[in-house]
Amino acid sequence: MHSRWFNVTLPLLAAGLLLVASARQSEAQSADEILRRAGEYLASQDAEKRAKGAEAAAEVNNKKALDLIVKALLVEKDTDTAVRMGACFAKFTDAEALQSARDTVTKWTKPEQIFPAYYLLTGLARGRTESGDAIIRDCVLASKPKDFNLKAAGLEAIGEGARKELAPVIAELFATWNPDWDEKGVIVAMCGIFAAPKLINRESDKKVRDDVMRGLINILKNTKNDRLSYFAVKALSQITGEKMYQDPKFWEWWISVGGYKAASDNPEGATTAERRVPQFFGMATVGKRIVFCIDVSGSMQHPAAMPPQPKKENPPPKKEGPTTGEKGKKDGDSKKDEKPEPDPPDYSKVKTKLDLAKVELIYTLKQLDREFLFNVVIYDTQHGLLIQGVKNLVPATDENKNRFIKAVEALNWRQLTNIHGGLMDSFSITERGFHDWKKMDPAWHDECMQLGVETVYFLTDGFPTVSDDSSDINDVGKVGPNGPIGPAVGNGKMCKPENIVNEIKRVNTFRKAVIHTVGIGPHDGGLLRALSDMSGGTYVDRTGVAAR
Repeated sequence: MHSRWFNVTLPLLAAGLLLVASARQSEAQSADEILRRAGEYLASQDAEKRAKGAEAAAEVNNKKALDLIVKALLVEKDTDTAVRMGACFAKFTDAEALQSARDTVTKWTKPEQIFPAYYLLTGLARGRTESGDAIIRDCVLASKPKDFNLKAAGLEAIGEGARKELAPVIAELFATWNPDWDEKGVIVAMCGIFAAPKLINRESDKKVRDDVMRGLINILKNTKNDRLSYFAVKALSQITGEKMYQDPKFWEWWISVGGYKAASDNPEGATTAERRVPQFFGMATVGKRIVFCIDVSGSMQHPAAMPPQPKKENPPPKKEGPTTGEKGKKDGDSKKDEKPEPDPPDYSKVKTKLDLAKVELIYTLKQLDREFLFNVVIYDTQHGLLIQGVKNLVPATDENKNRFIKAVEALNWRQLTNIHGGLMDSFSITERGFHDWKKMDPAWHDECMQLGVETVYFLTDGFPTVSDDSSDINDVGKVGPNGPIGPAVGNGKMCKPENIVNEIKRVNTFRKAVIHTVGIGPHDGGLLRALSDMSGGTYVDRTGVAAR
């Protein structure tokens, strides 16, 4: 009987095993075929095909697929495609694939690798797997202290993915102060500070909230970088809903009582900064390195409407939070050093929009103290530095200010409006020099991130009409005897406001510069508001006639 059972059963089992093996072989062949075709797409000159190739490969969910996407991501130049490639990593759950991701991304410590690392880690953050979270955690906490780019990429991914569960990573990192964060590693502190309010608020788990707040307080106590002080206080304010109190003692008290209870309480440290800092159209400088980006297009020759008061949207809190030079001062100290309020700008001779820009710019330049560094970018169809021989951010000495004031006074209107070119130039100036952003990406270049602009004042009176990537740049705005003979707006990608916003957002991902925007005359209020909102800046509609 047993022999009959074996005679019948063994062939059936063998047949079953052959079917399973055949199915697995078929699946493997199918996966290989998908990856072969995905590889062809990833090698395409068409950005959309490359993105679809990555998305197809991710469905295979194995090490071979992940390595294929990683290889493509490292050389991808199109931002939208790179973002879509990064999102593919959310689909990976295979243990071998995720181990390959760990082995790869933890070696991406060079400046030019910061964006591939950020896109990959953001994908893992959104995938919400235990292994993916462990990779992000290790990039931030287990990497070497000087692996600033990798740490910043991990922190930015945590914030971008709104991963509340990873808030303890920020708390643990900030529990120990690293002096390098003041200068060389400033991107680490900035990315962690910006991420914190995206993850927690006053209603969050008390232990996690308090631990993150203690980390921010630790930065506030130790940093000598005024911009870090400002944003640490801003983050504490956003988390708690309190005002921007500059003294760490207030925030320690807030934690000790479990949250601010009554306005009548007057705890030690509940003081705000009062020192006057330079302002352009009423918008305060954050940090010490400033670039003014001024429109000198043809429409700036038109009359300037002058309402009694400029309309300001999303103004930053006044006299709240640390500003340049305020660290450590107590209530009343700043008043001793405070200079008298300067007389307001003289608008009596303002006739054109360019006149208005000149008056305000000269007024601001005169108020700069020696501790500030500055330069001026001008743009029309072309774009570049106001004074060609001055290619770096210069100290605000009387000699330098007078030289720039004379150059501003001599400005005249020119041609069209290359907003993208002007903004990119602004992000390409450092304390050491001016870099060609077509050859060197200011989004990740070490010198730009460490020594580049901290506040951009961007002024325009119109809409983007031309860009460097417009193939019809010489025809835009042409007028013949009987009227226009050329297009009103160029055909370049960077003539579209949404593309300008996306590109400047990318450039500023790790830079965290504040962009204050000013519109005079009919202008693209949506564009200016988007630029200021995404950077923590302020948008001023000076003449109240912005296009909405």
